[in-house]
Amino acid sequence: MDIDSEAPAAISNALLKNVLDRLAYLEALAEAQMAEIQTLNQTIAIASLHAPPAKDSEPQIADPEPFSGNRLHLSNFLAKCRLKFAGQPSKFKNELSKIYYAGSRLGEPAFSWFQPLLTTAEDKEKPNPPEFASFETFAKAFTAVYGDPNLAASSVRAIKALKHTGSAAHYIAEFQRLRQYIPWNEPAFADQFYDGLKGTIKDSIAQLAARTPSWNFKTSPLDLTLVYTNDSWRKSKKSRPRRNPRDLVTSLPNQPQWRGPRLSPQHPRALSPHPHVSPPSLPTEQSPWNLIPTEGGA
Repeated sequence: MDIDSEAPAAISNALLKNVLDRLAYLEALAEAQMAEIQTLNQTIAIASLHAPPAKDSEPQIADPEPFSGNRLHLSNFLAKCRLKFAGQPSKFKNELSKIYYAGSRLGEPAFSWFQPLLTTAEDKEKPNPPEFASFETFAKAFTAVYGDPNLAASSVRAIKALKHTGSAAHYIAEFQRLRQYIPWNEPAFADQFYDGLKGTIKDSIAQLAARTPSWNFKTSPLDLTLVYTNDSWRKSKKSRPRRNPRDLVTSLPNQPQWRGPRLSPQHPRALSPHPHVSPPSLPTEQSPWNLIPTEGGA
């Protein structure tokens, strides 16, 4: 029997109430699940903010060499410490851990300055020393003891005494290290850089300047590529073996090649070891090409 879907249905009040109760229950259950989902999302977000970064995401940065008090190495030591902190932040969660790490990389006599501060910091009944307020505070106090009190003047003396005697890479690296402490302008740095170069490099720069009148090495920004290129080219040129002009001597077809010393034909040692081959007479002009035997001299 077919049921008319458009016809009104007869339903009791008890059945209607049952259906409405079920709908209310399902709505309450859906709301509770939505609230639980929101709580879980918030928990995950908070956990992700406080979770330490994955070890694979941090580069492996080498430890700085132990600092033993040489003031020339202080800037590099502190720079390498800062590089370590920035590259591996999961290992240094507070300023005190950075200071302890820097202290562990100190050798004698520098560690003797650090040891009393460490003893005070470990004493629970005493406040931390002011040098341990932050790493930068520690670095400032450490520099006051082991740094150069007149770094600019010392760097000026060092850069004027610097000469290009070894590789171009070493000369450029040392020049760049010193220039950061000197308040010169660019032309002054270019002039000093040029003065310290090898004479052979200066010759190459002079030849380039002669071909390009509008270019001046001393008044232009430092062109380090030019120095690298010339230095590498001259090294490769020196490493090439020089060819002996005698190596150019070859034998003509079906003709013997005379390999004996340049002696007079009358000299006893100039006689050929083979009876059927006579040594050619030496020409007047001593040219390597004249050592090639001719048909007439065979």
